[in-house]
Amino acid sequence: MATTHKHTLASTIGVGKLLFSSLASSAGKSQLGVTYLNLEMTPASAVQLCYSDKAEVEPGKLIANDVTVVIDSATTSTVQMNFVVGDLLPGNQDYVVFLAYSTSKTSTPPLLTPRSDNKLLLDLNGLEVIGAYAFPKLSEYTQDVTRVGQAQSKARQKFLFTVNLSNDSIPALIRSGQNKIYLQAMSVPKSDYDRGIFDNALLTKVNSISFGTPTVSGCAPVDASLKIDTSGGKTVKPMGNTSSTFSKSGTTASTGVITGKSSKSK
Repeated sequence: MATTHKHTLASTIGVGKLLFSSLASSAGKSQLGVTYLNLEMTPASAVQLCYSDKAEVEPGKLIANDVTVVIDSATTSTVQMNFVVGDLLPGNQDYVVFLAYSTSKTSTPPLLTPRSDNKLLLDLNGLEVIGAYAFPKLSEYTQDVTRVGQAQSKARQKFLFTVNLSNDSIPALIRSGQNKIYLQAMSVPKSDYDRGIFDNALLTKVNSISFGTPTVSGCAPVDASLKIDTSGGKTVKPMGNTSSTFSKSGTTASTGVITGKSSKSK
């Protein structure tokens, strides 16, 4: 995706700092928010997302890690996707959370992240940061004991990236056949990030998006799909050879699948 100012991870913090981050030990069982993060993708506006029965859908997720996103640039000027990173465990310091993509993967992580179960597997050649935000430290209060229980002191949080997809370059990628990208999100303490140190970084698994149009590499008839129109209305089609859909009108886009009254598509 061409941009006026190419903002890459390598150019932001230096390839040398990426390659020579110091190694530390990592132990303990896998825990969401402690040793890894999740990345979930949903359409936000004027886009259809679909996946086949071969796609992996992890426990607790509504959408697969590997999806096809169908864009009809002829009918709309604004196309958006939501990317939700969770579960973040903010502490007594500021964090940086960012989302990056590359057109290819690598089998050898270029970045040492000993605390993270998931490793950076995006190829640095062509890697770009889609979005980066400061995630401030969280002020915590003593949690009261009630008759029904007590809240944990650490509040897990999700971080939402809403991305305006390019109606200029993506159709060109689809026509050229170079229409697949790989994505990962990362959180790292801001003080470490500023110094190019990533020992305490946590990453998500690699997700992928294959872009298509209604006529080129679009959703197959048996695919599960989720579509959000420009007014926020949602249409969900279950997997398989069925004409049944679930629809719900609305004015805002959701970060999850909302099912409503079942209706037959015409």
